[in-house]
Amino acid sequence: MTDNAETGKPKRRSATEVIDKLVEMIKEMSPYLDMSGTAYCKLRADGGVTFTLRDRRVRAYLIYRYHELHAVHPGRERVNEAIEFVEGQLLATTSPSSPLENCPVLRCLLCALQEEESGAGSAMEILQMLREVKRKHKNLLSGTEDLPDTPTAMGKWLARNQLRLRAYGIDLSRPPRGSKKRLWDWQVILASDGNDTCGTQVSPDQAAAWYPKNTGEAAPTDTMTDESITNALGDSLDGTES
Repeated sequence: MTDNAETGKPKRRSATEVIDKLVEMIKEMSPYLDMSGTAYCKLRADGGVTFTLRDRRVRAYLIYRYHELHAVHPGRERVNEAIEFVEGQLLATTSPSSPLENCPVLRCLLCALQEEESGAGSAMEILQMLREVKRKHKNLLSGTEDLPDTPTAMGKWLARNQLRLRAYGIDLSRPPRGSKKRLWDWQVILASDGNDTCGTQVSPDQAAAWYPKNTGEAAPTDTMTDESITNALGDSLDGTES
């Protein structure tokens, strides 16, 4: 931004210029779409926490960074317009990607559910089931990939990805904290018989085909912290009580 020669004050940018600058900032935050078409971004290019693009904290960050770079407040309306522009551009030009993309846990789970389409078990029992799949199918994971180390870590993964798994044809549920039954229930969502057009119903074969090939990159993106999951599920995470 250049100074106004007559007043010495920063020259006011047009609305279009402000939005364009904000769009550039957002694109540096690696925005992407998940399978539902929801846009996400990272506040720092080097990593950090992932937020939905429309999150209030993303707007706050953009306002602060714009003021830091250009010594003027961009305006909330301009920030919203820039976010909507990037979201629209993503929807128009990119294919939605899965937040579980290339996740070794999902890969083992999909393989396991080809043999056991429904059931219930604690996080420990599910982890044991996945470890058995890993042992039987030695090429399923690369040398750098692995499953959660503990039942608690397994329980957190399930809690974090419970809704996301529906996109892969897996309906996962668990009674609320305090329930006597502390088991994860799962059911493979069967394909529609033609009378129901619900988009969430997919066949196991379709679901298995959706996860990407193993390239050794294991870390999925998520927006829930371990603290928030622990607060929600507490000591039932490890599923050791029946």
